[in-house]
Amino acid sequence: MSGKLRTAAQFIFGAAFFTYWCWTARFSLDIFSAGGSFTWSTFGLLLIPQVAMASAFFYSLWPEKESPEVPGRFLSVFSALILVIFWITGPIQSYFTFDMSGKQLSYLAFLYLWEVVVLGILFIYITMRWLGRVNKFLEDYSSDIKSITKERIENFSNFLSRFPINVAWLGFLFSLGGYALGSLQLVFWGGARYEAGIKTLMVGLGLSPLFAFMLYVLSYRFLRGIYEILYSFGEVSKPSRVLSIVGKIMIFGFGMLLMVVFLLFPLAWNFFEGNIAINTFALGGGIIFLELIIVFYIAATVFAENITIPLEILKKGLQILQTGEKRYRINVRTGDEIEEVINEFNKAAGIIDGEIKKR
Repeated sequence: MSGKLRTAAQFIFGAAFFTYWCWTARFSLDIFSAGGSFTWSTFGLLLIPQVAMASAFFYSLWPEKESPEVPGRFLSVFSALILVIFWITGPIQSYFTFDMSGKQLSYLAFLYLWEVVVLGILFIYITMRWLGRVNKFLEDYSSDIKSITKERIENFSNFLSRFPINVAWLGFLFSLGGYALGSLQLVFWGGARYEAGIKTLMVGLGLSPLFAFMLYVLSYRFLRGIYEILYSFGEVSKPSRVLSIVGKIMIFGFGMLLMVVFLLFPLAWNFFEGNIAINTFALGGGIIFLELIIVFYIAATVFAENITIPLEILKKGLQILQTGEKRYRINVRTGDEIEEVINEFNKAAGIIDGEIKKR
C-alpha cells in the first residue's frame, strides 16, 4: 500500500470510527436521560459496528513491513488489545454478572463506549511518549551509531529492562481505575444498586490482571529485536535488578488468583440471587475457564522464554569463550538473577582477557 493510500485509509477509517463512537456514546446517554431502556441485544448491535470500524482503523495504523517504527506497531497492537478486552471480553463478563434494568443498561453502554476510548487514548499517549525514546535510539543506530555512547546504552538498556513491567502496571492501574470510576457512576448517576457497583469493581479486578499480562507479553515480544541490537554492544554496566524470578512467579500467581476469584465470584453471586439460569451460569463459567487457560498458557510461555532465551545466550557466550575469543561480552537485561549471573560471566571473561594481555 502506497504512502498516500495508507494515509487516506487511516483518515477514512479513523473518521468513521470516531464519528460512530461519538454517535453511539451520545445515543446511549440520550436514551438513559429520556428514561428509555436498552437490552443486551441493543448493546451488542451498537458495539459490533464499533469493533469492526476500530479493527479496520487499527489495522491501517500498522507500519509497512520494512518500517522500523516501533511506536506505530505498539499503537496498533495496544489499541487492538484494549478493544478485545474492554469492548468484547468486558461486555461478555457484564452480561453474565449484572442484573440491571434497561435504563441502567443504557448508562452502562455509555460508560463502556466513553471511558474505554478516553482512558485508552490517555494510556496510549503515555506509552507512545516512552516509545519515542526507542524510536530515537533506532534512528541513531541506523544513521549515526557513533553518537551512541556507552552511558547512553546503559541508560537505554535500563529503560528497556523496566519497560514491560512499567507498561503492565500502568495498564493495570488504568483498567482498575476505569472500572472503579464506572462503578461509582453506575451507583450515583445510573441509579444502580450498590451490588451492581461492587460487581463492576470485581469484574475490573478480574480483567485488569488479564490486561496487564497481555501488555507484558506484547511489550516483551516487540522489544526482543531491540534487545538483540543491545547484545551487540557487549557489557555496558552492572546489573540492575527490576524484579526477581520469585517476584515474577508471585505476581503471576497473584494475578491468576485475582482473575479466578473476581471473575467467578460475581457470576456465582448473580446465580445464587436467581438472576440467571443454571445453563447461563455454566456458559459463563465455561467462558471464564477458557479465558484463564489462554492467559495462563500465554503468560507461562513468555515467562519461560524470559528464562530460557537468556540462558541460551549465556551458553553461546561460554562456547565463544572456549574458542579463544576472550573479548566477547554479553549484554542481556532481564532485571533478575539471570542478569546477575551473566554479569559474573562478563567479569570472568574480563579477568581472563586481562591475564592474557599481561603475558
